[in-house]
Amino acid sequence: MLRSVRPILLLACLVFPLSLHAQRAQTREGFWIGFGFGYGGLDITCDGCDVSRESSISGYLKMGGTLSPNLLIGGQTFGWYKEESGVKVTEGSLTANVWFYPNPAGGFWLTGGAGLASLSADAGIGGSDTETGFAVLAGLGYDLRVGRNLSLVPSATWQFANFDGGGANVLQVALGITFH
Repeated sequence: MLRSVRPILLLACLVFPLSLHAQRAQTREGFWIGFGFGYGGLDITCDGCDVSRESSISGYLKMGGTLSPNLLIGGQTFGWYKEESGVKVTEGSLTANVWFYPNPAGGFWLTGGAGLASLSADAGIGGSDTETGFAVLAGLGYDLRVGRNLSLVPSATWQFANFDGGGANVLQVALGITFH
């Protein structure tokens, strides 16, 4: 009987401090930085082309400052990459963003931003092409505090880029880390 109770006691000892820590109100102040990796689907629309949604790895890097407990500003890079049959395709953006926390003591946030985008295809000796344009980004996520100034951040982000003669959009699901 004692052997069957040990795993339960061990689990309770691990979970109880984490649940107490999670009950503390989240605080945001000063400089912050975060990054994450995930999976994204890229869809390209252009004059005379037929490209279906392609899924591959994606990631982001973000940093900025805190204006108030529920409003952050900063910049974010967002990227998607895939290599198939010797062709490398990358899509990315650099945006100025705002992060809004509806409940200042909570972890849920919404973000939106605008900036520059790039779409590139490199076929090696077969040639390469790069388009630049305008990007908009929208997303949501949750700061799950795992330390006083550290959060695990599940998020979903949609990024749209407009290029001469077409556009691209990426829907990304990611897991990141933010240092507050």
